[in-house]
Amino acid sequence: MTGSVEVNSDCVGVVKYTVKVKGFPDPLPGYIEKLVLDLNRQEIVSVSVQSPISKPMWISTWKRISSVPSPVTWP
Repeated sequence: MTGSVEVNSDCVGVVKYTVKVKGFPDPLPGYIEKLVLDLNRQEIVSVSVQSPISKPMWISTWKRISSVPSPVTWP
C-alpha cells in the first residue's frame, strides 16, 4: 500500500492510495477516502469516495488504541 494523507486545519482531509495485491502485476489504482479527525474522541471517520470499481465501498471509524507508536507487521 502506498499513498498520501492531507489534513486541513479544520480537521477535514483526504487519503489517496494504491494497493498491490499478491498475484496481480500492477497496483490497483485510485482509492480516495475523505476523512474527519475528531480530536475529542481520538478517532478518524472516513468514507470511500473513489475505488477501482467506481463505487464508494465503505464507511470506517479508526480509533486510537495506544499512544505508543509501534511497527505493524503481518505474517
